[in-house]
Amino acid sequence: MLLRPSICLCVLSLMLSACMTPSDIRQRNIERWAKQDAATCKGYGFTPGKPEFRKCLVDEKRYRQIQNNNATRSSRPMPGSYEWQLERMTESLYDYD
Repeated sequence: MLLRPSICLCVLSLMLSACMTPSDIRQRNIERWAKQDAATCKGYGFTPGKPEFRKCLVDEKRYRQIQNNNATRSSRPMPGSYEWQLERMTESLYDYD
């Protein structure tokens, strides 16, 4: 009988420890991306601390931003879908022509 409360307590503590604020998540992602970019640039043969390495880091960051922008743009509703029709109806409500 004592096993169930202890399991519930363990599960509850794990769930609460997994809570992160949006700023915590953003910071974790920034750190993870910085490590990935550094590893990528080292893999290309650039030496850390050199101007070419810093340029590579900037290029990797820009590439990731472009990829994110393309992913956001492609997440528009499919023509004919309910979301697409709703978007068109909303636009027509504010069209004063």
